[in-house]
Amino acid sequence: ALNPPNYTPASSVVAPFMYTIPQGWCDKDYEIVGIPNPKPDPVCCMPIYTDRITVHVRCPKANATMLEACESNNGQAVFNLEDADANVLGGGSGIIEYFKDAAGTQKIFSPYTTGSTTIYARIKDGNCFSNIVAIILKVNLLPVAKSTSQEACDDGSGSASFDLKSLEKIIKNGNNSAVVSFYQDAGRNIPIGSPYYTSSTVIYATIFDGKCESKPVNIVLTVKQKPNATEASLTACPDLNGKASFDLNQLKSKITGSTKDTLVGFYEDDLGLKPVSSPYYSGPDTLFAIVVLGACKSDPVPVIVVAPEPARVE
Repeated sequence: ALNPPNYTPASSVVAPFMYTIPQGWCDKDYEIVGIPNPKPDPVCCMPIYTDRITVHVRCPKANATMLEACESNNGQAVFNLEDADANVLGGGSGIIEYFKDAAGTQKIFSPYTTGSTTIYARIKDGNCFSNIVAIILKVNLLPVAKSTSQEACDDGSGSASFDLKSLEKIIKNGNNSAVVSFYQDAGRNIPIGSPYYTSSTVIYATIFDGKCESKPVNIVLTVKQKPNATEASLTACPDLNGKASFDLNQLKSKITGSTKDTLVGFYEDDLGLKPVSSPYYSGPDTLFAIVVLGACKSDPVPVIVVAPEPARVE
């Protein structure tokens, strides 16, 4: 409802009538009334008012803001300018126009590709325009993941189980708070988890730093064959206690079949829990040997050490 008439004089002697609306009238309804001057003679029954016009005063006010986007290529990003609309309007209404220049002469539209820069915006509400404000466009550079690899031992089917989580520290490449994701494909359409059971293959990993996801990097997974181990025995002359010192290192080539890049461990038990070292001082005994090749271990094989009693001379 309008307040009772309390009009502010605004004299006009020429057409069209021009009047600057005070700032305090923004977002309110006002009535513009034409009053003849001089006043009409009441005797002749002329109305004291002529035109009565209700006016809603629009004063759109734009707000400066910032948009962020992840780098797409060479330090540039693709911005959806409409993502800034709500902040520019600040709860108001109207259509947002975006410009490359502060003068508002070079319109731009989404999608808008650029490096970090400043553009400008204003609100159009009916026939009214807001002030022009700055919109900061910030390109967030992509984090960089690091490629790596892992070997796992063949379970006999040509496949193996890979602990992908153990690779995350390397893949993060110093971005310790980043989140690592693994994918079966370079397009990042098929996510995978850990442990991952597979034959030898290449998978892909990315890191997410809270704002942007890196480009995918290769993770090479290699299934290694379990090494073979061969049973062996060793004989040594006993001392007066019936024991001998056995140089177990003499057996390594026989146990491995001279396979390169292998290690041999000797144990008292077939579970590989109680290691023994060379030389091994003992009487006749049965030890176990396990061959190690990279990430793979052979099945344990027996190693027999013999300390024969000396022949008696009668």
